Amino acid sequence: GGGGAAVSGIVLCVDSVAPKYNGVLTPNVDIVQGICAAGPPIEYEPYFDHAATVTITAGLASGATQPPVSTVVTLTHYVIAYTQNPGVVGPNIQTTGNLFETISVPVAGTVTRDLVLMNTQQKQQFLLDIGRAGAFDGIYRGYAVTYTFYGQDQFGTNLTARGFGQVIIGNYQNCAA
Repeated sequence: GGGGAAVSGIVLCVDSVAPKYNGVLTPNVDIVQGICAAGPPIEYEPYFDHAATVTITAGLASGATQPPVSTVVTLTHYVIAYTQNPGVVGPNIQTTGNLFETISVPVAGTVTRDLVLMNTQQKQQFLLDIGRAGAFDGIYRGYAVTYTFYGQDQFGTNLTARGFGQVIIGNYQNCAA
């Protein structure tokens, strides 16, 4: 949904949050770096930040007639919150601080960006928070991921937009075939 539409005449929406890893759309967040080949040399599976392809649209609010309406919304930062799905018992994941990224969204337009969803430090912390000395306990856990974007139109009116995705955190095999 969009915040600030009544003042700005603009509706800012996050249309989709599509989790992505290693170039592939997948909700599977791998928190364990496995070994692909015992070697020598030892080959480790790819292990880096999980991303999301986020699509954001800015449009005119219905009945927005007061000229002039801004032609662009400039997003300056966002935060990501993580919430266990109902029935999931697992570590709390701390909401990120402000993640600074300038994204210009044209009014009556759409922008798609690949943004971090969960970085490697968060993955390592999650594994430690399971409480088995950094070992995975075999339980795959579903979390809702909420992005909240903050920005302004050309006249300085604050706008916010929120979008949601789902991830399943666990130990996945990402070795090349």
